[in-house]
Amino acid sequence: LTVASKILGDSAKLALHLVGYEQDVCRAIKFVFGNKLICPDARTAKEVTFDQKVCMKSVTQDGNIYNPSGTLSGSSKPSTLGILIKVQELKKVEGFLKDHQSKLEVIK
Repeated sequence: LTVASKILGDSAKLALHLVGYEQDVCRAIKFVFGNKLICPDARTAKEVTFDQKVCMKSVTQDGNIYNPSGTLSGSSKPSTLGILIKVQELKKVEGFLKDHQSKLEVIK
């Protein structure tokens, strides 16, 4: 992230810093958003995603996803679709976390 900041200044943000969440779901939020950058445009996303020192998945404000593996997705989908998928992933992780917290309480 430090390298990305040096390359792009303030134009790219860590997705984790752009979402609000309750502390009890912190681990789930970090799992879903922790290693993704939000970039204002495709040029910025390409520059940071494919930099050898950064290699982080980036999402443009238009919803295009750039992956260091070389894949691009999202350009033909509505930008809200990506958000819905993330919400589904978050719900799944929250359920997983809740189950494990219950098991931990039983062990205690």
